[in-house]
Amino acid sequence: MDICSIVLGFVIKIIKIFVGSWATGILPSSWIIIMTFLLALLLGLFKRRNDLLAVIVSTLIKKQKIN
Repeated sequence: MDICSIVLGFVIKIIKIFVGSWATGILPSSWIIIMTFLLALLLGLFKRRNDLLAVIVSTLIKKQKIN
């Protein structure tokens, strides 16, 4: 859920750029929205993956200290 909000935040920023460029008569490529969506999605997923790995590693270290 939080990854979706991160992605939507980035895409909304790009849509604002689209509106501004359309108002000036410059036609931007639709690829920028697609690539921004994918980049934000990957960044969010990798951040969550690293958070999960950090929890797993700290749990294993605590178990080793107990034993």
